[in-house]
Amino acid sequence: MSHAEFIQSPENVEELHAMRIAGKKLRYTIELFSPIYKQAMIPYVQVMKDIQDQLGNIHDDDVWVSWLPKFIIKEEARIEDYFGNTGPLNRLLPGIKFLIEDRKNSRAKEYQSFLTTWQTLQDENAWNAIKEIINTPINVEAALQHLSSGEEFNPEMDIVEKEVLEEEEKEEEEDNTAEAEVTPPLDSEEKSIDAHDAWIHLDESPSEP
Repeated sequence: MSHAEFIQSPENVEELHAMRIAGKKLRYTIELFSPIYKQAMIPYVQVMKDIQDQLGNIHDDDVWVSWLPKFIIKEEARIEDYFGNTGPLNRLLPGIKFLIEDRKNSRAKEYQSFLTTWQTLQDENAWNAIKEIINTPINVEAALQHLSSGEEFNPEMDIVEKEVLEEEEKEEEEDNTAEAEVTPPLDSEEKSIDAHDAWIHLDESPSEP
């Protein structure tokens, strides 16, 4: 976003190139940490790739437009030194000048396409969305553990939620322990008495109404 002030002027060649480099670093960073944020960052990887491609095409055209006139001057000196005149260069000039104009037109189209993409992202509040995702609290220790184990990680679970779940599990375990203490298991003698009583009841005839 620090380069945003330069994008509205097509003459800012160096600034747009610097923006492309910064965007590439941001894209690699998003790709590196996207597993921690599950699928939330995936769409923005493609967004950064699209911007990077557009700015890359703009830079390629800038290089052509800047280099070809220098090439003409260099070739003119070389041909004149070899032939004693610049006549042979005249056959090359129409093609070279056509290529220069073609790259200028390509650059203008790419630049307008880039502006359209940028404005769309602005309208969709994309940059603030990325900031909100990055600023969402996560359990870094749990994230690293899940990443190393290959298990699915839920980035929406922050430290507080994890502690609440752990507390609930602990309470449930304590309840189960307490219930087991309230109803102790019967010893062998009690079990035999109950079994004997059960046979006695079976042998008895039903009582008269």
